Amino acid sequence: MTLSCKEELLTTSSVPTLIPVYDAPTKTEFFDIQAQRQPAVLRDIPIGACAEKWTAAYLAQQVGRDKPVSVHESSSNRLRFLDKNFVYRVMPFGAFIDAALTSSEGDAQNKFYYYRALADDARNVPSDFRRDFPKLAQDFVLPDFLEHETVFSCVLRCGSANLGLWLHYDVLDNVLIQIRGRKRAVLFDPEDFDHLYMQGDKSLIFDAENVDLDRFPKFRNATKWVCTLEEGDMLFIPAFWMHYMVAEEFSIAVNVFWHNLPKELYDSKDTYGNKELLPYFRASQGLDRALKQLENLPREYRRFYARMLKAKLDKYLTDSASESPKS
Repeated sequence: MTLSCKEELLTTSSVPTLIPVYDAPTKTEFFDIQAQRQPAVLRDIPIGACAEKWTAAYLAQQVGRDKPVSVHESSSNRLRFLDKNFVYRVMPFGAFIDAALTSSEGDAQNKFYYYRALADDARNVPSDFRRDFPKLAQDFVLPDFLEHETVFSCVLRCGSANLGLWLHYDVLDNVLIQIRGRKRAVLFDPEDFDHLYMQGDKSLIFDAENVDLDRFPKFRNATKWVCTLEEGDMLFIPAFWMHYMVAEEFSIAVNVFWHNLPKELYDSKDTYGNKELLPYFRASQGLDRALKQLENLPREYRRFYARMLKAKLDKYLTDSASESPKS
């Protein structure tokens, strides 16, 4: 199988890996894909009338042109999160659609816009456009390989053409369903974490297609996984795979997140789905307590024992590397 991609934009020394494409996978086949813990493009999966109906004008009509929404507004078409180059702006949904449609690169006076739907009570309820926009809900069919009881959120995303979103990872398995417009995707295996200058779940590298290798030399060691999503395509993104997206055209997409692990491993108060799993928090707290035990020792003693602790972590990573993805 082949995929279109823009390899001339890629700046690592390694050859990009094309994300595999699966045509009309069955539910059982998807579970096999998911178990491999690698990204995949899924095609010819029914998603309902949204595939034909959802234009910019239709969305504005069904959501309501006057409905106030919070959007990202920026003079740059490459959004950064860690050193924010955008502002949050509340505006009527219709005005957002109009502005996003008219964004154009090279116009110094122009702005770029991105909308990620939030629940009305975002602090207490995860996003689900099917609940918040019932007129749109009737057009959308959840992929049959997803169990309704495991779905965490169902997020509507829209944005300007040629808009890129910062490199980051999610702690939940998810599928990005590209409904309108083409989109490029660049992903990185979690094993490349050390090469991507991560700060929490986000990278200092905000544009994964154009990287300053003098500032980020380790990036040369990372391998890109790439694809271009056409309308109707789905991209399966396993948890912790770092990803960067660029909409080549005005974009409408739905992002469905679900619990792949038992729910008790996730923070029940996390309504955005971006908090680390509870076992990590407990392990991190334990490490903090361990390091605190060394505080009263002289500097050379602290550093020696810190290296011993690091050696244990390195051995853990080495030993677990040979385990199967299902382990």
